[in-house]
Amino acid sequence: MRCHICDRTLGEGEVTYSELHDEFDPCPACLQAISEVFTHKSEEEITAELEWEFPELSDSCDFSLDKV
Repeated sequence: MRCHICDRTLGEGEVTYSELHDEFDPCPACLQAISEVFTHKSEEEITAELEWEFPELSDSCDFSLDKV
């Protein structure tokens, strides 16, 4: 079976059926990405992640919300 999002081949232990959605779940990597997108984070947490992920931009960008 393949993931219906990324088309990766699923291993035997990765195939799960969701009774809630009445369909098979995507692969664990796609489920992780989905959960990260829909996690409610504070603006401070998002800013900290941006500064950590893109340290080269932190000197040239103003991540504060005052400028938005």
